[in-house]
Amino acid sequence: MLGLFNDFASTATKAALSGLGKRQELISNNIANADTPMYQAMNIEFEHALSTATRSREGHLPLQATVSNSHHMNSLTAEMEPKVTRRADSSMRLDGNNVDVDLEMTRLAETNLLYQTMTQIETKKLSLIRALTGR
Repeated sequence: MLGLFNDFASTATKAALSGLGKRQELISNNIANADTPMYQAMNIEFEHALSTATRSREGHLPLQATVSNSHHMNSLTAEMEPKVTRRADSSMRLDGNNVDVDLEMTRLAETNLLYQTMTQIETKKLSLIRALTGR
């Protein structure tokens, strides 16, 4: 039964939710430092790593894979670790700060929607499993 909750899709969803949660924190930190001189806005990327990790396993793991060694799924999660970088796509103000509050608020709204969507997907999957197993 544990395999139902520790499958490849659930692991990828957990990694995406983790990345999105970290992005929410980072964007909030950017907004909080909008008036801090010399503060450089940060960005977090995990989508490319997540996409690469999932593509490299297509056809190799069945949807309901069972894990013989708990470190196997941990290695997948490690491959999808988010990378934090300084954002260079914003113009610098005279005080050296490059936080664009409007851009950050837009990115926060987008991130929140993605997080809610991923949560709903996992909830629907768990409801389906519950219905199929009669629990």
